[in-house]
Amino acid sequence: MPTNKRSKYRGSRTCGGGTHKNRRGAGNRGGRGRAGINAHHFVKWYKEMGGPVFG
Repeated sequence: MPTNKRSKYRGSRTCGGGTHKNRRGAGNRGGRGRAGINAHHFVKWYKEMGGPVFG
């Protein structure tokens, strides 16, 4: 059993990030910061804030 993350990911090429394309830019996570809070990330923000999210 590995002792730490460095040992665990040693030699694995992408370090648990899936394909190498997933680490490029912010497109894989749907934007940066508050991007899409009234669109594709609405449910995530609604759960975190506990109510409607505006502005």
